[in-house]
Amino acid sequence: MVDEERKRIFEDYNKRWAELFNSLNLLPSLNKAMPKPSLISEALSQALKPLTETLDKISPDIIIQKFEKSANIMFSNGWWLIPTMPIPFYINLMEVEDINKKTLTNYLVKYYNEDRRLDHIIGRWKLDEFKDCEEIFEDSLWAHKKSKFTLTVPTLTIQVEGTLRRYFNSTYNSNIRGYREELKQQYDQTKKNEKENLSYGDVFDQFTKIQNIKFLDQAIDTFTERFYEKPRNFDDLHRNPLFHGEYENYNTIEMSTKLFLFLDMIHYILTDLEKSKMRINCTINP
Repeated sequence: MVDEERKRIFEDYNKRWAELFNSLNLLPSLNKAMPKPSLISEALSQALKPLTETLDKISPDIIIQKFEKSANIMFSNGWWLIPTMPIPFYINLMEVEDINKKTLTNYLVKYYNEDRRLDHIIGRWKLDEFKDCEEIFEDSLWAHKKSKFTLTVPTLTIQVEGTLRRYFNSTYNSNIRGYREELKQQYDQTKKNEKENLSYGDVFDQFTKIQNIKFLDQAIDTFTERFYEKPRNFDDLHRNPLFHGEYENYNTIEMSTKLFLFLDMIHYILTDLEKSKMRINCTINP
């Protein structure tokens, strides 16, 4: 497929997305009853039809290439492929001019501090390793909303290692880098176990797993990096200088928001790992 044709298809795809959002005006007004579920289902089906037809013209390889470029932009600017970001964000990210760490961070922080999105994120943390500290996360979110970032940043930083330690506690005893390597090894194995006869959905799942492993490699590596310098300002998450009093001016909404998303990514990977283990067990013991 030539570049011009590919560009035209994606432009049509983006247009269909906009039409879809505009067409889903299904909320009741003060003088309008809520539509019946059957009518909502029919309206949604009709709205999705042109989008599906456009998507069918695009091969899985092209979709993955587009997402991979966006993922690289995220990683090169100190972030990662965030599962809760809407798909159109990643589709359009590569078209943004003059993208840099500051503008990308500002956008993501603004997005996640609107419409109670952080509330919804921690409300979905159902793993026992997270539920055990539910009160800590709720208190941290309360403090975050009060802009008490001197409270949230140290507290949430502790919980990054805490969640991994609790997850591996029965079988593994190490520091955070050891937990990271154990998690990466187990998670990478699930990717290898699912490489046969992949559907389109499976291909995308495999791509996501690769990006998640990059998060374990890059984001946690930065998080655990050692520093032997006098106190100074940083522009990212670093546990060691924070815990040793070498991190100045860490009390920002950017750091606090990023830690909630950092923990959410760990929860996402651990949940996916558990699902993969269940699928493997079901295959071995039908």
